[in-house]
Amino acid sequence: MLCSGLLFLALAAIAQVPGTVDLGLFQAPGANTLEVRVRPNGTGYNGVVTALTFTIRWESASGAFLGGLSQVIDGNICPSQTLPIQPSPDGQVDAGGFRYLNFNGFGFVPLSGCTGQSGYSWPADVWTPVMRVPVLPGPGCATFGIVNDTYTEANNQDYYLSLFGAESNGAIAAGPVYVDGTAGGCADCAGVPGGGASPGTVCNDGDDCTLDDRYDPDCDCTGLPLVAGFTLPNEAIVAGAPAQFQSTSTIGAGLLWSFGDGNTSSEASPMHTYTLPGTYTLGLQASNGSCTAIAEASILVGVPTGLGGTPETGDAIAWVANGRLWLRTGHGAAMNQELEVYDTAGRCLARHRIGPGTLHELPLPHSMGMLVVRVLAAPHGSTVLRIMPD
Repeated sequence: MLCSGLLFLALAAIAQVPGTVDLGLFQAPGANTLEVRVRPNGTGYNGVVTALTFTIRWESASGAFLGGLSQVIDGNICPSQTLPIQPSPDGQVDAGGFRYLNFNGFGFVPLSGCTGQSGYSWPADVWTPVMRVPVLPGPGCATFGIVNDTYTEANNQDYYLSLFGAESNGAIAAGPVYVDGTAGGCADCAGVPGGGASPGTVCNDGDDCTLDDRYDPDCDCTGLPLVAGFTLPNEAIVAGAPAQFQSTSTIGAGLLWSFGDGNTSSEASPMHTYTLPGTYTLGLQASNGSCTAIAEASILVGVPTGLGGTPETGDAIAWVANGRLWLRTGHGAAMNQELEVYDTAGRCLARHRIGPGTLHELPLPHSMGMLVVRVLAAPHGSTVLRIMPD
């Protein structure tokens, strides 16, 4: 016993123990096989692995089981010689909707003492396989992972690693591994097992004429058609006053407004002021890649509104009846008033001086469409009215 103890101490002096060793579960070469790997952090290791404990968990409803493990990795017998691992005698246990299988390994031969391969070790910062185990799929998708959870903690089955008597377990740093059941169902909409491309997530259908492409419930990638559109202000548009336009185009499209007076904007809700009255073609181009859509409308920009129609500025009412233009104004007989009639293009059709009184009958200009009646009552300002002849 004394000689064995001296040999053990001598080996300990040779092996430099890393700070921690990470553990991970990977897809092994070949179908439906898991591979457990270790990764020392910062410093490699070639000494004795005193103990290793870890637990693999997956969904009970998947119906999957794990087969017999193997530690001969691609012809290398060193993992089984230096750290033989066995499943727990309890076997595969169902708890809380999951199926668990615990594994334990105990080493007595240093990694460097493997007779099958000279210089066997766990290199620093490199994943080294120590075990493989096949999956026997059930009907459903199974998500395999090495876990520390409530069950493993309660049963002393959390990940634990001792290198020459020193606790060295690091993080569970890789996994999970997805295994399709006999009925499939593990792959996402992009065909990636366990991937995140589920219905409702963003995709690319390759068509520039669609936007906001997403997977539908059938995993088809579809988007919204590229459409250009806009709404006009509710109030009349007049020269000198800002008017706000709102895009109703497909969200996410690039926008380019053309106001018909040489000005443009790329905003979704631009504010624009026309300097002159008239008829303008308002256009909006929506684009996405090589695809474009265009919406247009003809808009009328009227004459300036002046100061509005309050009692201080001479409120007035105008209407058309019996082929005549009628005006009722609140200024009364003492005010010196002037009336101008415009079409929506800003052309002055008539100009009259209004005498004393509040009710006035005037000739109706020969013009079709909306008329703008402007009543000036110096020094108070003006009132602007819009009427539609019969």
